[in-house]
Amino acid sequence: MIQRHRRIARVAEDLALRLDRDPTEAELADAADVTVAHVREARSAPRTVASLDRPVGEEGDGTLGDLLPSDAPGPPDVVDRSLRDAALRRAVGMLPERDREIVRLRYGIGGVTPRSLKEIGGLLGLTPERVRQLEVAALDRLSQVGDLSGAVEAA
Repeated sequence: MIQRHRRIARVAEDLALRLDRDPTEAELADAADVTVAHVREARSAPRTVASLDRPVGEEGDGTLGDLLPSDAPGPPDVVDRSLRDAALRRAVGMLPERDREIVRLRYGIGGVTPRSLKEIGGLLGLTPERVRQLEVAALDRLSQVGDLSGAVEAA
């Protein structure tokens, strides 16, 4: 119905410009390739606009916008993520510089792309096996700092 209404409105504008007057229903129907009944129906259909802030529910405690799905994380998820990120940054910041850099590069902390052991080794002049050993030691130190379960995975 909405598409038909839009098409008829477009055709009406075009005809009004060409004819230099408002087109008749028959002219609209012919130009839009619909019946006169469809033109009348589209013109008489109510055009309801609903605010997303309109209260809904028996108590009016929700809004129409609350009913629409969203892929965005909710406020609790944003706060949780922010707290985890802050705890992770603090804990990683307590590591020695080389270990901190290995963990940061390995897990993509601070917006860097996660890297392989071989890539990190190439950057730091170490073998991939030595990078792995240092990573294990750094993660062990992090586990002693406090419960960061899931924080490294979340990064």
